[in-house]
Amino acid sequence: AEAFGVRHMGRILGFANMGSGVGSLTGPWLAGYVFDATGNYSVAFLVAAGASLAGIILVLPFGKSAKS
Repeated sequence: AEAFGVRHMGRILGFANMGSGVGSLTGPWLAGYVFDATGNYSVAFLVAAGASLAGIILVLPFGKSAKS
């Protein structure tokens, strides 16, 4: 709400929840597919860690400003 205002809060939370839902739907299926193809979960865990790191990096600019 501080970064984008209260007016757009519902839309922002809706898109965030939709992204989380898509990841929750496809993640286990893709991990199972990777396991079937490779015989272990190493690649799936590396991809999940990379996606998490990318998410952290993308969110960092929206932290509190130094002016606060």
